[in-house]
Amino acid sequence: MKLSKRLELINQNISDNYDHIWDCCCDHGLLGAKLLTRNVSAHIHFVDLVPTILDKLTQQLIQFFPPTDGKTQWSVHCLDAALLPLSQFQAKKHLVIIAGVGGELTAKLIQQITTANPTHDIEFLLCPVHHTYQLRTQLIKLGLNLIHEQIVTENKRFYELIHVSHRALAPLSHTGASMWHATKNEHLSYLKKLILHYQKTASAHSQNTELLAYRALLSSLLEYENKN
Repeated sequence: MKLSKRLELINQNISDNYDHIWDCCCDHGLLGAKLLTRNVSAHIHFVDLVPTILDKLTQQLIQFFPPTDGKTQWSVHCLDAALLPLSQFQAKKHLVIIAGVGGELTAKLIQQITTANPTHDIEFLLCPVHHTYQLRTQLIKLGLNLIHEQIVTENKRFYELIHVSHRALAPLSHTGASMWHATKNEHLSYLKKLILHYQKTASAHSQNTELLAYRALLSSLLEYENKN
């Protein structure tokens, strides 16, 4: 089963350390199916809002991952990701994956999930398509800390993989910290693209917070590169 570079990176960052994995906005279920082929011990939940896609996915899962002793290692949920039924699984470790949607929607979903499940042990593995600064800002407000972050390119587009939880100890940065490598031209290209975007949105008399933050980051990366 061949995954896109973005989905493969997400797959590589999922350990066999969870009781339940929720693949939100799962679309055709490629990521969750990959996890099933890996024989991870977690129960895999496929979550989406499109009934026709989920009906087809269910038939494929029955065919390729049939029940054992009357039970399956997977479930399919046609519902809003904000309404994940985590309360049905008390004292369990959950990984919630949200990829392929905007940062603002991702932030809204995480706020709703954490508010509805304040005592649950939840990690979030996120890969938004845009608005990562806004997402990171909301994650910081919610008290989530960094497990891992990474930049991936696919079809000439840049994506940030952000893995967070309340139990993690490393602080999360608004612009990202450990994922940047000054010697990688593609990282500098991504950063310059972000700066150009926020330059266009800045008014004639003021510069927005995002623009100032990314400019400061670029300066520090270039300074590091010049020293080395």
